[in-house]
Amino acid sequence: MALDYWLYDHVLEVDPDREPTFAARATVNWMRSLRHEIESTHGNDALAQLESSRRFAASILPSRRVRVPAASVFEPLFFWITNAMALKRMSATVSNVPWARPSAIVCWYYAIYFCARSLFALMKMPVGEDHQVSARAFASTLRPKLPHPLNMVASHISGQTYRVQLPTCGAVNPYDLSRSFFPTAGIARGMLVQYLGGTCKWFAERKRDQMVRNGEVANFRSKAAREKRDRRLLKEVGFLHCAFRYRVKANYRDAIYLTYGDAMPGLFTPFLSHLAATARFAAIYSLAFAERRLGVKPVRSFARDLTANLQGVEMAESQELFWQHILH
Repeated sequence: MALDYWLYDHVLEVDPDREPTFAARATVNWMRSLRHEIESTHGNDALAQLESSRRFAASILPSRRVRVPAASVFEPLFFWITNAMALKRMSATVSNVPWARPSAIVCWYYAIYFCARSLFALMKMPVGEDHQVSARAFASTLRPKLPHPLNMVASHISGQTYRVQLPTCGAVNPYDLSRSFFPTAGIARGMLVQYLGGTCKWFAERKRDQMVRNGEVANFRSKAAREKRDRRLLKEVGFLHCAFRYRVKANYRDAIYLTYGDAMPGLFTPFLSHLAATARFAAIYSLAFAERRLGVKPVRSFARDLTANLQGVEMAESQELFWQHILH
């Protein structure tokens, strides 16, 4: 980004470490990588992803049914599906509108967050609505029940060092998120672990800065201060932590790079489509998970209810009605 932009000049005065090109590329490339790994593993369309999700759910969940309040599962799933549908419509109508990008990321985050709420209910996990509590429960307890790449995890080793993994894939070498993306497993997976590692660092820095602001420590030069910091760091960092960071950056620091200055031709052209596709997969997996935990009948009742009572459903495009595959 050139430095003859009035707003950006003033931003640099208070925050000289801004890196607009890296921020924009990282934002797009993480979502590209996520979509690549989802579609390479589970298929490109909703029906293929549903069948893949059903197979995975059957492989990790016992066949016995559980009893949970239907509202605790299907109300967040309803919010999740409508966010995913909204993203699909946005990808078709405002994909070239720069100022729609931050709002689309927020919409994507809440689709993922409500996915977690539904899955927590299905697992009988009494997790509060605090987003950080949810992210910790997602990484520690829910993650083993999730398919690649939603099961990504980083485990704390010592200091601010984490072991970053895509558990399904074995060893993966990080790949710089600011480089050009090519649709290969090595690059996509490398970018996923790079973003996950960056998320570990982001949360560690937030905790460190919070401790200084609160007066708990003056700095971290002493061993005692470092040990106190290390005890407060996240023990596991997972996909929902990455999603939370993605939303915060879109709401605050990254918004200026998503909507202001040099256009970076072609970089954002498919971006909203990537958001829509990844949110759709999360919804589809939750439906398959619900089938496995509750049985087919209540899930189909939910889909029929949406078909009958979702306001404006007659205006929906066929790809926005991906959840209707559950009826067949």
